[in-house]
Amino acid sequence: MIKKTRLLLGVLLLLVSCSEEVIDPDNQLIAGVEVIFLNAERAYEYQKNHSRYIQEQIQQIDVSIVLEEDLSDRSLPEIRELYLENLKANTLNWTAREVRSFQDMLGEIFVEIRATTQQVLPDTLYMIKTTGDETIGEGAMYTVSKSITIPRVNTSSAGFGFLENNVKEVLRHELFHIYSNLNQEVRPDLYSIVGFYPIPLDLGGYEKRIIANPDTDYDWAIALDRNGERVEAVLLTYSLYESWEGNKSPLRLLAGKGYLDHGLFEVEATNGIYQLSQGFEEIEMGEVDASFRAQIGHNTDYTWAVEEIIADTYPLLFDSPEGRSMRDLEILQALQDLLH
Repeated sequence: MIKKTRLLLGVLLLLVSCSEEVIDPDNQLIAGVEVIFLNAERAYEYQKNHSRYIQEQIQQIDVSIVLEEDLSDRSLPEIRELYLENLKANTLNWTAREVRSFQDMLGEIFVEIRATTQQVLPDTLYMIKTTGDETIGEGAMYTVSKSITIPRVNTSSAGFGFLENNVKEVLRHELFHIYSNLNQEVRPDLYSIVGFYPIPLDLGGYEKRIIANPDTDYDWAIALDRNGERVEAVLLTYSLYESWEGNKSPLRLLAGKGYLDHGLFEVEATNGIYQLSQGFEEIEMGEVDASFRAQIGHNTDYTWAVEEIIADTYPLLFDSPEGRSMRDLEILQALQDLLH
């Protein structure tokens, strides 16, 4: 979710937006996948009707950060409507040049995936374009059911060499999210590759600080060694503040306007239900990093959720293995075997 903002905060300052007339393109069959570029109206309706984030996960703090407004006195139905209004205002039409560029990129990616991990490919893929201002990620691609939402900063990158290579990498990442979300029965096996297992998690009063990830939930734990003691922990993405207190990021250089952080939190089970055992205090990473990395490897530093670890590892199946550690290669091989 958050790492994908690396796709270049300054791109719009360097590239001039294409002035072609907006279009409602025909459906295209690309390497066996039906690809549908949705216009703004259809894209909004698709997200409204298919987004689990909108229907189940949305929280006050999420939308407060997006809208830069304290919504702590609003009900969840009101907050949901405010989010939808903002989503509609920030959903865009595609241009002919953008469609051609993404058709070419997707064609290359689909051929690679079909030859190696065919089950990851969806039968249909919906492509949505937005300003990027509708999410906390501010420029991050994200998925809803069988769709990938592409912020304008990334549609401007298409067709421009190394910028396009970055876009391709994230498209592979997002295609993995679609597969994982539509096939959740495989998640225990996927996540166990890097040491995570499912738990019944109750965050209690701390839930209001949690930033929802539309690609996953947080009820996955990992067992770690802390100075010879076995502890169980969950990865959480959270807000540093309980409500909107103004922009904390000078020049908007930080994702989430300076509100977002993530870390490992110790959990313990009581009567079969796991809860945060040390309050809302992160585990000191230096005490468990060796144990953590021994399990998740070093294929990625995007450790905001176990789903993100696996999704960010997936594109590496299409790169050279040269220079990777034995543990990193073991993870890649296990992922390849499971998805083949």
